[in-house]
This record gives sequence, C-alpha cells and structure tokens, in this order.
Amino acid sequence: MYFNILLIICFLFANSIVGQDLHIYHNVHSDSTWYIKNGKPVHDLKVRKGKNVYFHLVEYNNYIYKASFDVKSQATPSADLKTSIGKISGLMPNLLNSFIPGGNIPFMEVPVIGKLLGILSNPNPDGTARGQLEEVIDFKQNVENSQQEIEAINEMVRDINKREKAVRILSGNMDFINTMSKTSFIEPSSIKELIMSVFDDAFMLDTGQSFQVKDIEDLNDKLTTIPQLRNRAKERLDIFGTNLVKIEKKAVELKTVDHGIDDLYPILIKLKSDLPLLKSMVEMMDLSLSEKRNPDDGTSSHADYSFLIQNYFIKYLELSKNDFAYSHHIKTDSKMLIYTLKLFTKDSVETPEKLTSVAPFKTLSLEIETYGDIRFLSSVGLSGCRYDNTPQYFIVKNNVITAVDEDRYVPIMSSFFNFSYSFGSVLTPAISFGMGLPLNTSENTGLTLFLGPGIYIGRTQNLMINGGYMFSKITQLSNGLRVGDNVSLGDGILPVEKKFGKGLFLGLSYKIGG
Repeated sequence: MYFNILLIICFLFANSIVGQDLHIYHNVHSDSTWYIKNGKPVHDLKVRKGKNVYFHLVEYNNYIYKASFDVKSQATPSADLKTSIGKISGLMPNLLNSFIPGGNIPFMEVPVIGKLLGILSNPNPDGTARGQLEEVIDFKQNVENSQQEIEAINEMVRDINKREKAVRILSGNMDFINTMSKTSFIEPSSIKELIMSVFDDAFMLDTGQSFQVKDIEDLNDKLTTIPQLRNRAKERLDIFGTNLVKIEKKAVELKTVDHGIDDLYPILIKLKSDLPLLKSMVEMMDLSLSEKRNPDDGTSSHADYSFLIQNYFIKYLELSKNDFAYSHHIKTDSKMLIYTLKLFTKDSVETPEKLTSVAPFKTLSLEIETYGDIRFLSSVGLSGCRYDNTPQYFIVKNNVITAVDEDRYVPIMSSFFNFSYSFGSVLTPAISFGMGLPLNTSENTGLTLFLGPGIYIGRTQNLMINGGYMFSKITQLSNGLRVGDNVSLGDGILPVEKKFGKGLFLGLSYKIGG
C-alpha cells in the first residue's frame, strides 16, 4: 500500500517539473492561429500552472494597427467560447518595378564575338592552309582582345548603372516607402522585403550586406564620381569602336585570301550579318555615355549626397529592425485564463485613452486551461465497506464461548479530505483521507477511517470516486480466550476488547469546499 502511494506521489512530482510554456501565434494578415509547446504544435490550449503563456503576433503591421491584450482569470470555463479564423491571400513580392520607375543604360553583352572565338580557336598550322595564315592568327588575337575589352566595358557600365540608380532613388522622396509601409493588402514580411530591396539599390548593397554609418562617406564618394567614371567608360568605348572597324575591314580582306580554313567561311558570313548589330549597340552606348547631365539631377561631380543618404539611412535602420511582430506574456496563477486580443487602427487611437472608448476592428478571445495545481478539498458522500474478516460478537452458551457473525458489508456515511493534482483532463487524481459512521446499528462497528486514492470526474472537480483501505475497531476476545473454549463465568462478563480491523472501501462523494 505504502509503495503504491509513493509511486503516485513521484509520478505527480515528475509531471509537475516537465511542464512547458505555451506559445500562441496569430498571423494578423492571414487571420490564422496556431499553438506551440516544447517546440511542437499542439491543438489544446492547456498549460501547467506557474508556467508562462506567450501570445505572439506575426505579420503584424505596426504602421497600421495597434494591439491591446486583456487577460482575465476565472475558476470555471466559459460557455462555448469560440474564435473566428479566416484566410487572406498575400501578394507576391514582385511589385517593386511598378513603384520605382527608371530605365538602364543598355549593356553591350553581344555574344557574336564569343561564338566566333570558339570556332577560330583551333587553326592547324600543319594543315593545308595556304596564303597568309599569320593574318588569320592575328585576326583571332584581335578578336580575343576585343572580347576582353568588351567585358571590361560591360563591367564599367554595370557599375555606372548601379550608381545612377542609387542617385535616382536618393534624389526622390520617400513617399512610396511610407505608402508601401501602410499597405494593408500585402503581408508585412513582403513589404519589408520589397522596401529593403529598394534600400539595397539606394546603398549599392550586394546580397547579405548591411549598411552602417561608416559607409555613408564611402557611398557619397561613389556617387560624386559618376561623371568621371562615365568619361573613362566613354574613352574606352571610343577605342573599342575604332578597333571594331578594323576587325570589320580585316574580315573583308580575309574573304579574298586563299587561307584554306574551311570553317572560317561560314563564320565570316555570320560576322557580316552580326557586326551591324554590334556596331548599333556601340552607338547606343556611346550616345548614352555622351549624354549631358543636368547638375540638378544628382549626377554632377559637385553634388553632395550625404544629407540624402542620411535621411534614407534613418528609415533603413527603422525598417531593418522592424520584424513586424509583437509578443505579450503572462504567468498563469489561476485555473482558467481568458486571453483577449483587440486590434485597433492607429488612426482611431491617436492617444492611449481612446483604447477604452473606440471599438476594435477585430477581437480574438482564447480560453486557456491550466493544470498542475495542487489542491486540498473536502467532500462528503456514501461508501461501501467490506471487512477482511467478518465482525463478530461473542456469547457464552452452555459454558462454551460462541461467536455470532455480523454483516461483513457495511454502508457508511463518510467525509474526506482530498489532496489532488490536476493534469488538465476530465480526470483528476487525488489521495483521500477520511472518516465515517455506519448507517446500520451494531455494537461492533463505529468510527471508521479511510485511506486510498481517488479520482475527480469532470473539469469542475465536483464529483469524486475513491477507494482503498478502511480501518474500524471491532470486538475481539481477550485474556487468551478463543471461540469454543469452556468457561464458567457465573454472573461474570466475557472478557473482550476493541481492536482495529481492516478492509476495503469504495465510495462516491461530492465536493463541499474550494
């Protein structure tokens, strides 16, 4: 018996120390809710008493909304508390081009020369080539050099494009950023992704890079040197254009040379058709690089962008640290918690005082049940008892001690003190200590003591079923006498005494306290 009771106590203690905090997540944008405990999703809102409940708002646009939490404690569950959960689709983060206008300087990435190189890379000096084979090799080398030059010019142009795009963004206003931040039909995480990509362009950041105060001066230097960079690119482009004319002339000459390289003939034909396109791209590039810039458009070498960069940097810091989330938590100390989230539009609550007077545009209430509280309650009820050994009373008949059996099963009106521990289910275990008086009349039964486990049924813990051991004093012979002994008492009294007898009980009781 004592070993079983010890096992129950150890089990209750082990359960009490493994309780985990409950995390509630609510996606404000999609209006969806889910629960996490110990890193795993759960379906029931239950938490051990003394642990914390964390309510996390995700996809919460704090530029539009203001959140308010209200927590109430109560002893019993609310009737049919329900929440409304819907689903709203967000937009994909591919809208940025519609917010930031502006074209790019055309790139000169024409693959014609690269293809020509691939075919001319294997001339065979020991083959059947005739005529000026050296001229063919020089032509190939000239084309290779031109390809390297075009890659270098392309890189310069890409750098110019990045710098001029940064200037266009910084020279504009931040109205589109503020408007985007307060757009309700786009998920806040997508809003942040879109706007941060704008900052990446404004600060000329590569993927994964961040911008700091010390980078402001360096970025300003990059932007103020755009005119010089354009001039250097223009000079290299002029040289490349001149060389392109030479390549074209040499290609015409090679058509008339008996070089003996069969693969060269179709390449020269293709070069004839592709060179006009390449020359056209060079002309477009030259026109763009030669274009006069208005000093007011932000590309003057005398411009200073420090102030513009600082303004964007302040907004950049604000958004980079904004995770569009909000958390609230409370430690459980009652049987039930009613957690209510109220969302207000910021326009309707300019001051904190208005939170109590303005109706929220959305309300979400959740009922959280706690378990693990140790309670000491009392109950009264009726128990059925069975003695291990049938109670007897003794008489002397014809000078012989005789025993008469009484009822082995006895109904007893009982009262209990119950030490219980809640597991958050409809069944709550307990250990019961009690006493009672029999409903029948017998000189052999009196005050009865009870000890054993019990179970509360229902979340309100009103009804209990318990059982275990019962102890009651019963009459027994004393002075070494036994049933069947011959005695001569005359007018004397048969010597008996009261000793505890044990048995089992099963009872049903109702809570009267707590």
